[in-house]
Amino acid sequence: MAEGFIQPSDGTKQMEDIGGEYFNNLQWWYFIQDAKKDDDGNIVWCRMHDLVHDLARSVAGIECSIMQAGGEYFNNLLWRYFIQDAKKDDDGNIVWCRMHDLVHDLARSVAGIECSIMQVDSAVTIPNIYHRLSLECGYSRWVLTVPKASRKANHLRTLFLLGRHTFSIPRNLLDSGRGIRELQSLDLRGELVIRNLENARCAIDAQEAKLKEKPNRSVLGFSWGHDIDVKLRESVKQTLEGLRPHPNLKKLVVEEYVGVQMPHWMSSWLLPNLVELSLINCKRCEELPQLGQLSFLLVIQGMDAVKSIGNHFYGDEVTEGFPSLKVLIFKDLPNLEEWSGFNGREVLPHLDKLTVWRCPKLIMLPCLPSLKELQLMDSDEMLLGSMGNLTSLSSLLIESFEELKLLPDGLLQNHTRLSMLSIRRCPKLESLSGELGNLAALESLTISYCRELLLLPMELQNLASLRSLWIEGCNGLTSLRLHGLSSLQRLTIFDC
Repeated sequence: MAEGFIQPSDGTKQMEDIGGEYFNNLQWWYFIQDAKKDDDGNIVWCRMHDLVHDLARSVAGIECSIMQAGGEYFNNLLWRYFIQDAKKDDDGNIVWCRMHDLVHDLARSVAGIECSIMQVDSAVTIPNIYHRLSLECGYSRWVLTVPKASRKANHLRTLFLLGRHTFSIPRNLLDSGRGIRELQSLDLRGELVIRNLENARCAIDAQEAKLKEKPNRSVLGFSWGHDIDVKLRESVKQTLEGLRPHPNLKKLVVEEYVGVQMPHWMSSWLLPNLVELSLINCKRCEELPQLGQLSFLLVIQGMDAVKSIGNHFYGDEVTEGFPSLKVLIFKDLPNLEEWSGFNGREVLPHLDKLTVWRCPKLIMLPCLPSLKELQLMDSDEMLLGSMGNLTSLSSLLIESFEELKLLPDGLLQNHTRLSMLSIRRCPKLESLSGELGNLAALESLTISYCRELLLLPMELQNLASLRSLWIEGCNGLTSLRLHGLSSLQRLTIFDC
């Protein structure tokens, strides 16, 4: 798309749709094989048929080269400092690297207009934007001007607005207004992230961005800077109100918002297609929005002012408390004291995974009938006592309970489906409950960095289904009895 290979036959189809048809045709004729899709149906991986691959390389000649991260050629570049600061993921794959400054300058001088990095303090003109796939603006203050030829910039698909910027772009691409309002005519699909929104001081500008008229925007992110003038705090809600997205929006992230309330459009009836929401470090916001129809992921993190979660959170009588939500994460909620159900009824009937991390005042969980995976980390140990009724659990993680000495009675009593149990970083834990022997379905047990743990209970031998036992960093452990573990396939003892 960025190179102009996709040509529309008429004006009724979007470029992405035409590209999808191209891809399907190539796959149908076996030019492309083994295509893999993500949860949204987007192609994330595929491979070319061997014969087509060889033909393409032959035709391309010296313009085609294959370099595998970690291969000899890549390692030579790394060793000769052509490439620096390479970072790897957990599997050892190269995920990030940078070019040496001198090599970078040389490459820019050779590439000429095909390569441009703009970070200056004066007006900048971006030439040749016709084939520019991604336009990213750095943190310095500058004015961006796009020439008239940019009326053909229909291949622009990603735009990141970073730092304090003023955009002045002709009407052939964006409106000739100034600031965030210039997004109003930009027809982009996929993901849009707008950072440093504290500089959008006029709510009218936010409204004139007309995000609610952009149906092809599936992912949207808003964030503010850390140091916001107290005088501007009252205007941020109006700004966010003006940035109301189209009802087609699927994923939304809001970070560092300093308003006391969320905008009224952040509700199930105005965002009916929203499947994922992340509210991160919105520290002054006192109440969570009504999003009872959210269907997949909800992340609530760093909201210091939230003290309780109740009826308002679940929505109205129609939504009945998140009937489809699959994953819920509560993290860094230092003042959350109460989490109740919806008018006394069961809530979150299809919730599969719950994470509660650093919520020191929360002591009780509501009834969650279908919960399969539970992660409790660095919170009040009384929270463990509310797990007795979570009988559908298949995976349980207990981590970083610094003062925990004994597991509460009944904690492991009714979990007949539990197949995975991990107890980590509980430095004062002295013993495990004899109820451990009741976990007939347990297949994996991990105990790590529980340095005061002296013995494992005799009931361990009742775990006939146990296949994996991992013990790490338990310095006080003096003996281990493995009699009766007839299914054990993997035993790891490390740093004990």
